[in-house]
Amino acid sequence: MFGNAAKRECGYDFPLARALNFGEQRVWLLSAPRVNAVSFVAAGAVAFKLMDGVWELRWMYVHPFERGKQVIDFYWPRFVALYGEFTVQPPVTATAQTVLNRLGWTTDGPRSAA
Repeated sequence: MFGNAAKRECGYDFPLARALNFGEQRVWLLSAPRVNAVSFVAAGAVAFKLMDGVWELRWMYVHPFERGKQVIDFYWPRFVALYGEFTVQPPVTATAQTVLNRLGWTTDGPRSAA
């Protein structure tokens, strides 16, 4: 569903993902953090892929109703714990760049403290 939504919204030629073509990607369906544990509201999805021994964030999509509610921020520590200093596949939209900046991240990984 989110793969098709991103296709329509961003003008891609094909969906970002379909259940049958995840392949080597690890796709996360993100629930809305504001919802309690007894219900599930799908807020978005992200996908990681191992590229030349380094995990790469391939794409992320947050439903329009959940944007601005820090969904990615909520899950980011889990992604870092699982995938380490992963990279982010460019190109990155202006909105995604804002999220990465807020999280102290670049397309090459965490921003150095230098």
